[in-house]
Amino acid sequence: MRRSHLFQTAVFLFIITVFVTVCATPAVAQRTAYREITVTALADRELMENDAEGTEREIKDIIAFAADVFKQEFGVTLKLRAVKPWEFPYGKTKLDANDALADANVQARGNKDSDITLGFTKKKLMLEYKKLGGYAFMFGNAAVTHFDESIALHEIGHLFGAHHSQDPLSIMYEGYTDSENFDRTNKAVIQKTMEKKFSMPSAP
Repeated sequence: MRRSHLFQTAVFLFIITVFVTVCATPAVAQRTAYREITVTALADRELMENDAEGTEREIKDIIAFAADVFKQEFGVTLKLRAVKPWEFPYGKTKLDANDALADANVQARGNKDSDITLGFTKKKLMLEYKKLGGYAFMFGNAAVTHFDESIALHEIGHLFGAHHSQDPLSIMYEGYTDSENFDRTNKAVIQKTMEKKFSMPSAP
């Protein structure tokens, strides 16, 4: 009886050890990237003229941040192909969001080697009387964003079909948040659209 009891105890401890090990192992460690999204960045020409190296470095850091989140969450990587001067904001003190996005979409048509195009600016971005951090249409192939990791991640989320959330802990929260997490609903959306082909949206 004692030997049988020791055997059962050993089996029980083995099962507990395996369970704890599996639970303690981050899911992201088992996730491998299976799709690469290529990105062309448009940088406000004035910023490029003043400090091209610093501007490009900022953009690379922002894309790297978004790439880490998308790889961990969805197995999707973002690869920056080029940073190009963006003529549209030149000489303007503030930008109309619709006009800026329309121009980014025009530029996207010429970026045949990239899946998405992101326009970066540090100028005021306005939608009527509302000040925005960024702007994108759902399922589009272009977005406009300020030089901010969370805002850029939010706008890229829109390109995959993610919508605004009422959860302040979600990166898709309509107000500003420095979260790195997608809410459950938007995670499910992006998991279904990870293989989408990016194209011009027909409506905002």
